[in-house]
Amino acid sequence: MKISPKDRERLHHIWLALEAIDLYTTGFTREQWQAEQMRNDATLRQLEIVGEASNHLSQELLDLSPEIPWHSVAGFRNIVVHEYFRVDQFLVWNIIQYNLPVLKTAVAKLLDKN
Repeated sequence: MKISPKDRERLHHIWLALEAIDLYTTGFTREQWQAEQMRNDATLRQLEIVGEASNHLSQELLDLSPEIPWHSVAGFRNIVVHEYFRVDQFLVWNIIQYNLPVLKTAVAKLLDKN
């Protein structure tokens, strides 16, 4: 299946946000990352971008990577934006460490299609 230009653009935004998150978190412990407010805020902003871009991907594209819980990716953005007071930093760190590498691999595969 050929990926539409809009989907490709959104995937590129997701990729860039994931790269930024890697930059902001690699080499840091959760405690160090959490203690640096600007680093923490920048990471959350990139997670917003990942979620927002994910929310605008076509169903056809989502079907190409069923291993990714795209609904949850977009839903987490809503929590970060609308329920910021509930954001659990331990959960965010776990998402960064365990979920984002899987997402990054899936996005890389999708961008390589065509």
